[in-house]
Amino acid sequence: MDYEIIDFHTHPFLRDGDNICRYKDHCAMSVDGVVSDLAGVGIGRFCGSVIRTRESVAEEQGVKPQDLSWWDVIHACNQDMLALRQRYGGAYIPGMMVHPDFVPQSLAEMERLRAQGVTLIGELVPYYHGWEDYACPGFGKLLDGAAELGMVVSIHSMGEDAMDAMAQAHTGVTIVFAHPGEAPEVARHIRRLKRSPRFCLDLAGTGLFRHGVLRALLDEVGPEKILFGTDYPVCNPYMYVGGVTLDPLLSPAEKRLVLGGNARRLLGL
Repeated sequence: MDYEIIDFHTHPFLRDGDNICRYKDHCAMSVDGVVSDLAGVGIGRFCGSVIRTRESVAEEQGVKPQDLSWWDVIHACNQDMLALRQRYGGAYIPGMMVHPDFVPQSLAEMERLRAQGVTLIGELVPYYHGWEDYACPGFGKLLDGAAELGMVVSIHSMGEDAMDAMAQAHTGVTIVFAHPGEAPEVARHIRRLKRSPRFCLDLAGTGLFRHGVLRALLDEVGPEKILFGTDYPVCNPYMYVGGVTLDPLLSPAEKRLVLGGNARRLLGL
């Protein structure tokens, strides 16, 4: 393959206990094996956030989970993210976490990390961290802050009506929705993506295995709006690379944009 592949959607981990793969005991995964795992299928660079639970952070800090706020967990995710960037070097493009219940802290964290070269927020996965509404006022303030700082926001797709309300109110923010989903969700994504030139979709998770879905997305919104992603270590990267590189319905130019060109442009790489 002569394609540059940038995986826009991963969740690397600093500790084996924070590996969110459901079958990790059967995959021989390790912190030091992430880069080689992805490189083995042609993925040269990968983006994404660290996901930690309240229980994991409490165990590390020697306290009870109930003694921690969700902000304590968010901050721990971001500290691990920075440690992984140092560990993995240029292969890892870090994504930070924020929380709409902690707007001042999140905005300050965005400024702190933006000054350190972090340009990506997310993928945000609200159900891991005690919130669920993308249309809430707090998240709107964080989106406004992201726009001011020139940051890209990656979100787990959930709550179709809330995502529609968020998208309608924040067309000036660069937002990447994750997971095509099944046909009804794909249709909603297409309508959202047409609302703003800044809205994109990544291919991680459910959806890409449906034959023709990628061609349909490109036909409806154009190849510049679709980004390659795997959701590693949750999902098998071999399937996702094959799902794009081997698809005869795509031209080589379209594959180059989806596999790496769009991520490179969005993140200013």
